[in-house]
Amino acid sequence: MDLNRYKQEARALIQLGLPILIGQLGTVAMGVADTIQVGQMPQKSAESVAASGLSNVLTFTFAIIGILALSVVAPMISKAVAEDKEETVGDLYQASFKIAGIMGILTAILCFGLAFCLRLPLLKQDVEVVELAIPFTQLVAVSMIPLLLFTAMRQLTDGMGATRIAMLVTLGALILNILLNYLFIPHFGLIGAGFATLLSRTFMALVLWFVIRQNVDFKSFINFSKKDLKVEIQQILTTGLPAGIQGFFEVAVFGAAVLLIGVYGKYQQAAHQIALNMCSVSYMMITGVAAAGGIRVGHFWGLKDRDAMRRAGTTALILATCVMSCSAILFFAVPEFLVGLYTQDAAVVPFAVQLLILGSFFQLSDGLQATSMGILRGIADVKQPTILSIFAYWIAGLPLGWMLAEPFGMQSRGIWVGLTVSLTLLGVLLCARFYAQVKKIAL
Repeated sequence: MDLNRYKQEARALIQLGLPILIGQLGTVAMGVADTIQVGQMPQKSAESVAASGLSNVLTFTFAIIGILALSVVAPMISKAVAEDKEETVGDLYQASFKIAGIMGILTAILCFGLAFCLRLPLLKQDVEVVELAIPFTQLVAVSMIPLLLFTAMRQLTDGMGATRIAMLVTLGALILNILLNYLFIPHFGLIGAGFATLLSRTFMALVLWFVIRQNVDFKSFINFSKKDLKVEIQQILTTGLPAGIQGFFEVAVFGAAVLLIGVYGKYQQAAHQIALNMCSVSYMMITGVAAAGGIRVGHFWGLKDRDAMRRAGTTALILATCVMSCSAILFFAVPEFLVGLYTQDAAVVPFAVQLLILGSFFQLSDGLQATSMGILRGIADVKQPTILSIFAYWIAGLPLGWMLAEPFGMQSRGIWVGLTVSLTLLGVLLCARFYAQVKKIAL
């Protein structure tokens, strides 16, 4: 093993991935800010935190299809740049923008309507939580349109290596979201947080659109022509939809966990949302590493360098392990302090602390599976990983979690043990698949 080459790859990956990581962290930090600021409300804080958890899972379960379907475009653009195919870059960007617009509208309509399904008696959810969740869900649903358009535009900037642009826009939107929460929540409660989210995501899309139009490096790619983009749209959807479906089943299992835990009452549901919110921060950091790893792997695929592809993937996995080790130690060492940042509700804190400690045990597994999924997208391998994720989550993990929760009486803790098993199994399977695929991929 040539350690110098791995060091060089690590520097390149960090340079490319750190802005993506910070940008992803800024995106999820909007949800964290909502949860923290809503959790400080003098009245109905537990109900509002639980409602935001229901809402975010419902909307993100469907939005993730578009987000991950579009995420394959950045490695495609990186590969086209390596092959010096400038026209292909523009075609891919324009096709992804059209896909984002259609998927954004469909996602908004679907989630807006599904919000009313939370009232179904079959789900056995707390009535107060549901009545707060419905209007909040509908506002977040509309915000998915600008979020998906932003996701499409950042594929161009990230794919061409200018990852700082989307990062800075996202951080600006985060600051705006916090300020708007501060202004709106005291007067409108959870609905105020919904308006803040909608306005912040609209800000993200408009600012990135303006920056791309003014930047000479990207300007030539955004002049929409009348060219038939059916081939590019088909290419993106063929590769991207399996990734989106994989994301759907992954997020849906966490959605099922929210509903299952909701049966045990609003306090356990609020605790689940708080613990999951913190785990989502570390997860989104890793998606930054995964995205950068996928871009690097795609770049070397374009250069037909098998050893460099393997080296880029391995480096991404090592970096992910380092990052998630820090998260695991933090969650295990000071769970009371972290939960205290969200709420002081004595009925919620003990449950949240228990779940966060359990969450510390699946940090490494989560990092491994997320990064493996990202670098596999770099070589356009998405169909088999989707099947593996369905098996790990829905056939292995969720049934085990339900069994521990009900017959064994572990309730919310049992669900989290099942999630840990899912992530560990999937991480091992996907990591092994990456090395097997790189070994036999045609160059």
